[in-house]
Amino acid sequence: MKKLFLLRHGEAGFSDGMDHERNLTAAGVEQLKRLSSKLSEEIDEIDLLLCSTANRTVQTADLIASTIPIHHKEFTREIYEGNLNVLINLLSNVPKSVNSCLLVGHNPIISLLLSHLSGLSYQNMSPGTFAQLEMVLDTWDLIGADTFILKEINS
Repeated sequence: MKKLFLLRHGEAGFSDGMDHERNLTAAGVEQLKRLSSKLSEEIDEIDLLLCSTANRTVQTADLIASTIPIHHKEFTREIYEGNLNVLINLLSNVPKSVNSCLLVGHNPIISLLLSHLSGLSYQNMSPGTFAQLEMVLDTWDLIGADTFILKEINS
């Protein structure tokens, strides 16, 4: 069964510069360390990481990767730009050989993606929230509305 993990970046501070350059706060880092430790007890490895290029998402992904092996990593600004159709297209192009994919992104689009794929009402993913979904289909190229079952959500 194919698994999709959605993770909103951890708590980020404000920046004098551009939003893309915002970093995690100390509290955000600690929250993600706790989450990563907990997840490492449940998840042996992740085949593919799809991550926004924003500093806070890259830092979030690095903290998860410090305890869970991730075999292939892709960083794309498209996730940062926050378009539901773009995210669905990214996921539908995941190779068939991938059994687990972690997408690290931003609100409100990651919450919308969770709701769309699971068929549930809007689920607001606060910073550092992790959702585990299982695909009801066999291949990534068939994903769309209500094609995943929400198995767990942690914040």
